[in-house]
Amino acid sequence: TERLRVDSAGLVGIGTTSPGAKLQVVTGAAATIGQIIKGASAQTADLLQIQDSSANKLMVVSSAGNVGIGTTTPGAQLHLYSSSQNVIKLEGTIPYIMIRDITSGKDAQLQRTASSLAFYTNSGLARVMDLTDGGNVGIGTTAPAVPLEVNGIVRADRTAVPAQYIQLDGGDGNNTALRAVALNKFLYIDNADISGANLYNAIVFRNGTAGDTERMRVDAN
Repeated sequence: TERLRVDSAGLVGIGTTSPGAKLQVVTGAAATIGQIIKGASAQTADLLQIQDSSANKLMVVSSAGNVGIGTTTPGAQLHLYSSSQNVIKLEGTIPYIMIRDITSGKDAQLQRTASSLAFYTNSGLARVMDLTDGGNVGIGTTAPAVPLEVNGIVRADRTAVPAQYIQLDGGDGNNTALRAVALNKFLYIDNADISGANLYNAIVFRNGTAGDTERMRVDAN
C-alpha cells in the first residue's frame, strides 16, 4: 500500500497520489487527524512559522500557543498587528462579533445591519444602541432621527460628594421635567407644583435644598 509520494515536480503527497502543493495530506478517514505539531517539554522556539519569499514571518504560532499575524511576538491567544492596513475585516450577510463572559454566561455583540452598527448586550442579546450610517446615535431606539435620540431617562451624574448632575425625566406629564443638582442644591423646571398636582398650563421654576421653593412661573398666557 502506497503511503507517500514525491512526484517529478517535487510535490509531496501523503494519502494522495497526486499532490497539488509542496505538501498535501489527505487523511482518508473522518476520525484521522491530518497533522500534529508537538513541541518539546521546554519548547522556546515557535511551533509554526509562515514566511514570504524574503523570509519575513507573516504568521507564527509561538511556543505558548499564541498566534501572531503581522507580529512575531504575540502577546495574546490572537495578536494582529499592521502599521498601515486594515487589521480585521468581516464580510457576510449578517457580520458580527460576539464576546462572552464565561463566568456570568452573558454575551455582547457588535453587528452590522443594513443601515447601522448595532450593539447588543446581556444574556438574551437585547439590542441597546445603534450608530446609523448618517452618524445618529440611538439608545433604546433603532432609528434615531437626530444626532442623539434616547428612549428613556438621561442622567449625568458623578459619585463624588457633593453630587452634581442633570436629570431629564418625564414622558407622562408628571413631576420633574428637568432637574439640576449641584452642591446639594436643587433647581427644578417642571410642570407640577410641590404637592404633585399637575400644572399642564404652566412652567414652574423651583430651587432650594429640596427643590421646594417656587421662584418663578410662566403660565399659558
